[in-house]
Amino acid sequence: GALFATTADGGFNCAGCHGGMDALGAEVEYTLTDPVTGDLRQVEWQAPALNDITLRMSDDQIRQVLVYGRPFSPMPAWGLEGGGPLNEQQIDNLILYLHRIAVTPEDAQEQRTEEAKAELDRLKAEAKKEPPGAGGEEPSMGMALFNLNCARCHTLGWSYDEPQVAGGGAFGPSLYNSVNQFPAVEDHVEFVADGVEEGEAYGLNGQATGRMPYFGQVLSPEQIQAIVDYERSLAERVNREAAGGDKPATPPPNVTTTTAPSAGA
Repeated sequence: GALFATTADGGFNCAGCHGGMDALGAEVEYTLTDPVTGDLRQVEWQAPALNDITLRMSDDQIRQVLVYGRPFSPMPAWGLEGGGPLNEQQIDNLILYLHRIAVTPEDAQEQRTEEAKAELDRLKAEAKKEPPGAGGEEPSMGMALFNLNCARCHTLGWSYDEPQVAGGGAFGPSLYNSVNQFPAVEDHVEFVADGVEEGEAYGLNGQATGRMPYFGQVLSPEQIQAIVDYERSLAERVNREAAGGDKPATPPPNVTTTTAPSAGA
């Protein structure tokens, strides 16, 4: 765990961003650069908990993130190949540490269930503040679970509490093509639960990039189904708009150029 420790304790400050040596998650300051104006501003970025990451990602997936980082986020590249300071053995030692602090699947599911209940309560409280006829979506458990498990990658601004259109795409692609990508609901469920190895086919004309986590060990089958139902409702809403039906309050971006899900579904 020496490498994972804070800078003050002789490590590379993984603990400083990710919530201590148990990696429970934390907020960190980050400077955003406006892509149009170049203006800079500070935000509080929610760095994820890592105490169940070995239940959601393979060692190779974790290694990819450690070596190359996450562009446009506080996560830098740590591996030599990515321009960082750590050699292959040191990266492997970090992965071993993540396995050491990992919670059990049962504890992970319990924690995520409690978080989802709290998120649903928050969504309902926010909905009550909306004026009548505002046209917002009815809060659901699927929405709550999506926010906590998928929005970090698939909703721009979620990580710094400025979420844009749900599922509109960020690090991961827009999800507004999910109904076409997965004509069979059970294939969509399997994709979210089990993931797909890099290069493997999935859905309709999909080929995995290897970045998509899998959630079958940290969420129940019912919770995964709720996420899939919510994602498909987003896609169906866009299809209604394209057909001239009810329009969402904020038009989703890049609907016509969407690709299949590849990260953080």
